[in-house]
Amino acid sequence: MRSLRLLFLFVFLFSVANAQWVEQTSGVTGALYSVSAVDDNVCWIGGAAGVVLRTVNGGTNWANVGGAGVGSADVYAVYALDANTCWVTTSPASGTYIYKTTDGGTSWTQQLFQSGGFGDGIWFKDANNGFFYGDPVASRWTLFRTSNGGTTWDSTGMYLASGGFAGWNNGLFVMGDKIWFGTNGTRVWHSPDFGNTWQSQATTGQVNSYTIWFNNANVGVTGGTNFMATTNGGTNWAALTVPGTGNISGVTGEATNWYVTRQATGLYQSTDNGATWTTAYTATAGNFYHINKARTGTAIWACRSNGAISKGWGVPVPVEFTSFAATSDNGAVNLSWATATETNNKGFEVQRRLENSEYSTIAFIDGKGTTTGSNNYAYTDSKIESGKYFYRLRQIDFDGTFAYSSEVEVDVATITSFALDQNFPNPFNPSTSISYRLPEASDVVVKIYDVMGNEVATLVNGRQDAGAHQVVFDAAKLSSGSYIYSIKAGNFSATKKMILMK
Repeated sequence: MRSLRLLFLFVFLFSVANAQWVEQTSGVTGALYSVSAVDDNVCWIGGAAGVVLRTVNGGTNWANVGGAGVGSADVYAVYALDANTCWVTTSPASGTYIYKTTDGGTSWTQQLFQSGGFGDGIWFKDANNGFFYGDPVASRWTLFRTSNGGTTWDSTGMYLASGGFAGWNNGLFVMGDKIWFGTNGTRVWHSPDFGNTWQSQATTGQVNSYTIWFNNANVGVTGGTNFMATTNGGTNWAALTVPGTGNISGVTGEATNWYVTRQATGLYQSTDNGATWTTAYTATAGNFYHINKARTGTAIWACRSNGAISKGWGVPVPVEFTSFAATSDNGAVNLSWATATETNNKGFEVQRRLENSEYSTIAFIDGKGTTTGSNNYAYTDSKIESGKYFYRLRQIDFDGTFAYSSEVEVDVATITSFALDQNFPNPFNPSTSISYRLPEASDVVVKIYDVMGNEVATLVNGRQDAGAHQVVFDAAKLSSGSYIYSIKAGNFSATKKMILMK
């Protein structure tokens, strides 16, 4: 019975630890404006009078690493790459500045100065490629990109007329090449290609978009006086009710979970994409100004007008993705993804859609159950025509709960050469798929041999049209071991090896 009691205690403590919010000592009493959380240990916060707070131990200790290095102006936006690298923006009367540190705030380098304007948001999609937006100067939005970590910032090719409107600090969100930023003009601006082109997205009924967040490329929210949500990347925004009073000051989330702060003491949570809400936490003093979830992990930090910091934990995601990519290869799409950890993971539905269409499931890949080690997965989608495709993963637990990965897109060109792909899965039991591509109509023969060269099966023997093809090999009646599969199509021939493991 003792082991059972200990197990129950562990589960109870784990549940409590992941449900509660705690106050942390910041060491300052001035307003804190912007949060950038890297993981469960590393977080940076910008505040009034040049304050830049940094923790590397989950908030047990916070250190002010701003000050002289960034001046005495308020830090209204911050983006942290890791424990050492961070960018902040300030906007004193002289103009707009960007500063960067690569040594945890010991020293800062000024990377950008623009006369006038106001820096609203800064974001990096990796160590080199970043985007910055601010209030208009001379009737054009302040839009800059960098491809070298901020050493140089360039606005070339990003002219966007302001129309007399302005932006908001923390009103920027970036996901891959997709950018959204808020305005005070009943619209959100969106770029699908990292600033090369821009689209105006109407937020009818909501003048201000103070804050924006997307849980995937389609599902996002923006907050102003009220709250709005989109399920198609911002093409359409619709009102969504959130409890509490006061302007929406921050939003963050993951999967179907949302966490929202107003410029008041309440913090609210939804686990079903906004259908229902609960009060997750109520502060004793100070108004919430911003909230941000760690990019890796479950920690969430929120900052307030009185220098206070609250920390909570999001709903643990059963599978932690570290990458998801799609590449085009001679008429096929190669998908690859990796996980850092998995809990109760049954597997992944591979889903695909064309532009302006709905997703459909094209394959299912078994997961690894529960593991603390990293795992790599791959799938080749070969039965497709040329065009632009979008892919996502629907990760499913053994209890039926699920979550979606981010979306990736890829352009598939016309098939220009013969190709035989590696079978998938491999090793396999008892069946596997063999894919191949034909640039022209051909007489095709696909056969299976054992390692001694004896023919085991003929899978295809006939004329086939140009395009991507796939055939399933069922080896239920064969013994474990290595086998060879071959294709002959016109003057093209190829062979590959596969392993049956029972």
